[in-house]
Parts: sequence; C-alpha cells; structure tokens
Amino acid sequence: MSLAAAFPSVLRRVIPALAAFLLSAAASFAQPVTVNDGFNPDVDGTVLTVVTQPDGKLLVGGQFTAVGGVSRSNLARLNADGSVDTAFNPAPNGPVRALLVQRDGRIVLGGDFTTVQPGATGAAVTRNRLARLNADGSVDTAFNPNLGGQLQPQVHALLLQADNRIVAGGSFTTVQPTGAATATTRNYLARFTADGALDAAFNPNPNSMVLALALHVDNKILVGGGFTTFQAPGDAAPSARNRIARLNPSGTVDSEFNPNANNGVTSIAVQRDGKILLAGYFTSVQPPTDVNPAGRSRLARLNLDGTLDSEFYPRADGAVATVAVQSDGLIVIGGSFTAVWGQGATSVNRGFVARFRPDGALDSAFAPTLNGAVNAVAQQADGKLVLGGSFTRATPPGATTAIIRNRLARLGTDGSLDTTFELDAGGRILASATQADGKIVVGGTFTSVAGLTRNYVARLNADGTVDTAYAPNFNGRVYAMALQADGKVIVGGAFTTIDGEKRERLARLNSSGTIDSEFN
Repeated sequence: MSLAAAFPSVLRRVIPALAAFLLSAAASFAQPVTVNDGFNPDVDGTVLTVVTQPDGKLLVGGQFTAVGGVSRSNLARLNADGSVDTAFNPAPNGPVRALLVQRDGRIVLGGDFTTVQPGATGAAVTRNRLARLNADGSVDTAFNPNLGGQLQPQVHALLLQADNRIVAGGSFTTVQPTGAATATTRNYLARFTADGALDAAFNPNPNSMVLALALHVDNKILVGGGFTTFQAPGDAAPSARNRIARLNPSGTVDSEFNPNANNGVTSIAVQRDGKILLAGYFTSVQPPTDVNPAGRSRLARLNLDGTLDSEFYPRADGAVATVAVQSDGLIVIGGSFTAVWGQGATSVNRGFVARFRPDGALDSAFAPTLNGAVNAVAQQADGKLVLGGSFTRATPPGATTAIIRNRLARLGTDGSLDTTFELDAGGRILASATQADGKIVVGGTFTSVAGLTRNYVARLNADGTVDTAYAPNFNGRVYAMALQADGKVIVGGAFTTIDGEKRERLARLNSSGTIDSEFN
C-alpha cells in the first residue's frame, strides 16, 4: 500500500487519541510528580481486583474515576507499560469487584453497577451487577443475567468452569435473565450457562454473603464468605458450613468437607497439589476430625480432603483480603495487616503485603512496604506481581524513602519496584508506545530523564533505563503517540519544531528517533 493510501487510516487513529489527551492534559499538569517508572498508572480511587490477560495487558476494577489522568469509571485496561488502553472504556456506573477473562477473550465483570456504557459517547446499557464485554470493551448484548435483591445487591466473586459455565457469588438474592417474565430467587450464589441463561438445577442456597470462589479437583467448587448454612431445594434440613464449603458439580454440598472457620473467608487459592489456601478475618478453623479449634490467624491451608494442614502455620495481625499462589509455589498475601509471623517465628513488620515459602516460612527477602491496604494480587507471565488497593506510597526493600504509587504498583520477583527513572520537577508522561522489542517510547511534559536531557520524548529500554541513542529534540509538549507496524512512531502535541526542523503539532519519527523527512 502506498504512503498516501495508508495515511488517512493512521490519522483516524491519531486524531481522536490526540483530542482525548488534550482534554485530560490540563488536569495532569497540576499534579506533582517526583518519581516515575515504566509502571505507575496513578489511580485516583480504590483498586479492588486485578486480572492479567493472555496478551500481557491488565484489567483493573474498583471504585475510581481516572487512571493516569485519563477518565476511566471503575474499570480500565492497561498496556504492559502501565499506560491506559485508550480504546477500552466500558464505564460501568458503580464499583467493579470481580473480573474474569474467558478463553475466547471475552471479559466478565461483577460488582455494584447497574449500567455499562460502551465507550465515552455510547448510550448506557442496563446491566445489573453482572455483565460480559467483548474483547474490545463493547457490551455482549446476548449476556444479561440481571441480578437484584433488597438492600445492596453486589457481586463479589466470579468463577469460570471448564464447560464455560459462570458461577457468581455476592450479596444478591434474585436473578432475572433477559426474556424471563419474573425474577427467580437465588440467594448469594448462582450459575449461568455460557450464553447467560440461569442454570436452574444449581441452587445451593447459602444463608449469607459469598465473597470467594475457586475451582477444585473433579470440578468441585470451593465457596468462601460469611455464611453458616446451605440448604438446596429438597433438603430436609440445612447443612452447617461455617464460612467455607465445597460443592459438588451439581451444586450439592460435599458432605465430607467441613473446615469450619470462625469468621469470614475473603479469598481462596488452590495449589498445584490440590491443597487449599484460605484468607480472611478468621482466627481458627475446626474440621470435624479436630476436638478443639486450631488457631489460624487470617491464613490457613487445608489438605485435599478439607482437614487442616497442621504443618503450615503463618499468621497475620490484620485481615488478609487476598491470597495468591505464584507459578513457583510461593504464596503472596495482601490485606490490612502490618505484621506477620512465619513458621514458628517471631513477628516481622510487613506493610500490607507479604510472601511465604510453600512450607509456611516467611520469605524474608521479599519486603516491600506500602502505606495502605492491598486488595488484589495478580502475577504476570514474566513473574512480576501487580498489586491493587488503597495505598498511595511504596517503599522498596531496604530503602528509606517512599515512592508515589497510587493504588496500583508492580513488583519484581524479588519484591523490588520496577527500575525507576526520575523526571525533571513537574515532568509527566502523557503518552507512550511499546515497540515489538519491548522498548517504550514516552512523551509528555518533561525535559530530562534520569539526568539526561530529553525534551518531551524519550525511549526506555526493556529494563527501564534510558536508550541513549534515541534523542529527538522537540520544542513543545507531546500528548499522543501511535506506533506503526514498521516501527515508526507518529507523535502529536504542542510542538512546532523537532531538531530545529519545522513540524507543526504532528510528526513521524523513524525507528532510530530521527525525524521522518517525508512526513509533514
């Protein structure tokens, strides 16, 4: 295709992005930035859930209105460098508390919302507490389970089964999928077919809120929350199950599994060997085989059959909101605690996040400190950890100075924050483009990066260091970027020259960073 034929399609992508950045730029300039790095999304509210997509992008849900200075209502998708995916903007009108990505790339979200708006200007679509999006963020019009109930119905947990059926747990008490004449009672737990229809045969009927779901062996379903009984239709009497239960694939209670936690279970993770990690508010568990309650402070591990793993005994001094098992078997917890105990050890200060070895011993080398609660942990394919919560500062292990990290941070495998580079005072990144080789071109309001003069545009190596060979000299701010397949970058902003050559607000750079003389 000729340059003349390709150029209009490029403009159609660049100009809307440029307009969006111009609208958000005024607010962005007023925000002081002291330290930045390759991942610093800057969320203005609380992050409640984080999920990694197969392509490396991150889905972030919670209760917020902006990410990185870009308007995003309660749900955003980030590129690998932490910049906002500007093409994805579903805009649910209430908090998003749970997310899952289907095998076909579609995204299921649950929370408090009642509408989802596909894009910044699209008409709002009614979706009560549960919705499914296509991979591009548009609403799946065929999927509408329509959850409701008295007080404040919410979805707190989602599970995708092997047969693509979707299980939802929360505080709802009714469902009314599209086409149903009346609402159907479903107390706190429901299952839907792949197309969103109610699975009428599945009705475990817990007596209180469901906060956590996980798939276990033989397609059984682990359920955690604040309930104390289950009573499916036809059961002569309720089955006592305190805050943790396992259901057979049909939805009936597994009669041989009853760990009996004394307070809420907020998160469940399953190890490769089938052992089960529980996190929450509880301080003891007591399976039927135990005569006395066993002290387990906010974290416990169960054997495959639901008996207590007596060899595993780490503890936390505050609630644990989330537990995750890394690909190497290490166990990460996040919550509102400030101290933890490893296996039989004395307490160790840990600010809202900690990591344990598979035997329960504290990973002493992993010691980042945050200043607020961690609600979500997700591991990337490269082993890095993404944390979401209500924190605003993070202190790397061994450091004494906290770094700004508003509600979302990424850690290396050793607990360190991503390699940092310092912008000049008041400098801010407003646009970025990630190349196929992992290098990242950034633009914004800065004039130096890591002590090197870089006027409004710089390129970072994959490790976060500055690419010294890439140094175009813009005379004004940069607001938008688009990467072409050939590696060239189209740049939009307030500049009028690059390297002394006239370019009015729109230019293209060669892959080396020099100006493309044929594009003006």
